[in-house]
Amino acid sequence: VFAGVDDGTLYAFDAGGKRLWQVNLGDKVTRLLPVDVNADGVPELVCAAESAHVFAIGGDGKILWRAGLPDGCTDMALGESIVACCGGAGLAIIARNGTVRAMQALPARPGQLLLVADQAVVSQDDGRVFAVRLTQ
Repeated sequence: VFAGVDDGTLYAFDAGGKRLWQVNLGDKVTRLLPVDVNADGVPELVCAAESAHVFAIGGDGKILWRAGLPDGCTDMALGESIVACCGGAGLAIIARNGTVRAMQALPARPGQLLLVADQAVVSQDDGRVFAVRLTQ
């Protein structure tokens, strides 16, 4: 079980509730996704934070990589790449190795994100929903 809290701490617990490890990611943890970032067949944990970073965390709690983004992250989704909402900067497309491959500006700040086929569908803070075709 994983739990991210407002102070930026990410906790991992076993099925019995025993804490396995904790790591601080600098600011509120906003989204967690299981992603196999190193192609070993075992998913790692990819975490977004309001600190404007996306992190890949190994099963032992060690940070494998950190992708710095221009603004805080509110949501993420997984397609061929990791797509993250990053505030006024729009969307970031991040390879599974942590490389930021592209940025996509949006008309307003993104909130929630859903991937549908080759499009990102994003709710924005101005009340509109915006769809953008992803070139991955």
